Amino acid sequence: MAALARPKWRIGQVLLPTHFLGLEEALSAEAALRASLVGLPLTGIARLEWNGDDPKNGVLWVSGLTAVLPDGALVDVPGNARLSAPLDLKAVGRRRVEVFAHVLPPDDEASAEGALEPPSPKEIPRVLLRVVLSAEASIEGSIGRAELGHFELTTGGPFRLSTDFIPPLVRIGPTPYLAPRLTRLRGELAEIEGALDDLALEAVARGDSAAPLFRVRVEARKLGGLLGDMDRGVHLHPYPVYSALRNFALELGLLDERAAPFSAPPYDHHDVARIFGVVCDEISARARVPTPEEPAISFVSESGRLVAGDLPPEALGATELYVVVLKHRTADKLSLEGTVLSSPGRLRLVREHALRGMRLVSSPNPPFRHRFGGPVDFYRIVGAGSSAGDDAREWGAVLRERAICFLMPKELEGLQVLLSWRRS
Repeated sequence: MAALARPKWRIGQVLLPTHFLGLEEALSAEAALRASLVGLPLTGIARLEWNGDDPKNGVLWVSGLTAVLPDGALVDVPGNARLSAPLDLKAVGRRRVEVFAHVLPPDDEASAEGALEPPSPKEIPRVLLRVVLSAEASIEGSIGRAELGHFELTTGGPFRLSTDFIPPLVRIGPTPYLAPRLTRLRGELAEIEGALDDLALEAVARGDSAAPLFRVRVEARKLGGLLGDMDRGVHLHPYPVYSALRNFALELGLLDERAAPFSAPPYDHHDVARIFGVVCDEISARARVPTPEEPAISFVSESGRLVAGDLPPEALGATELYVVVLKHRTADKLSLEGTVLSSPGRLRLVREHALRGMRLVSSPNPPFRHRFGGPVDFYRIVGAGSSAGDDAREWGAVLRERAICFLMPKELEGLQVLLSWRRS
């Protein structure tokens, strides 16, 4: 800690370079101590601009780098260091290449020439460290290093950045390592929120408590907000991001009481790939929230008609009703648009007198999640349900008879046709 103390200055003393070096050392030590009081490990990569995601022809170049070395030294390209040359991964001759950024002292000759030249009024000669990209863990003259990544030679020939290694990070935003996984996570959060909405509606309809679902939904919003902040320039240390992901993974466990509790690993600054991989995999697995099973009744063929009878109170009180056709192939085209429906007792009258009736309207994207597997077509029944509106004569007949039907088109022969409804 002696380096933390400032040099002692006296009037009339002879100033030597060692005095100024001592002042630099004290200021650097003070800055390092102040940063350490935050309580977070602050060594690693803070900024990286490179072509590591796709090194063309196996040539890796770095245009910008900020790193805090294990000894606390700060290296910044181009602020206080310059990069010598790109690295040819092919020339290394290995299928797996570990890439290091070695820090070398300034070129003494160049520094001496600059120091002896009389500076311009606005320019002071400065010392720049040298940064060399290498596939070797140690090189002659290196005074520090930062590991940047592991590259693997793929079957097709190009080198690809391995996802099983991430160096220690000081910030996530300006570094590229976690970007693909966090982008995927944003999509999973959107799916989770939609599933939670449907599950909450199902729970309320059954009279069950939806409190755990609402709690998890709030946590999903919190995590989404944090990721949104990062997108807008709030560059966070890995620890608070990992902590938020870990907490959300634990909250997701509330949705399945039968599953074993998630045991999240503690934060490890030197094993970022593993710990983030564990919690993100857990979230991805839990993201497959059980889809609420949509209620459905099969239409039965009777005398050229498809009839769904003995409708339960849930169907008769539903907001919207749908005809669901389970097809053999996705490419099969059906033409049910405009098909007239009514109760079994009124269908003939409606057709003979060309009454309005209820009609089918194609609904390629129904406003609910479902478990109907395979190729499926949805048709909303206009004029049915509690949203039928003023012209609800035919729906009234359905309520009285507790049945609904329509003439069976030829293209529906051999297909399973269901009546489904959206819960109120």
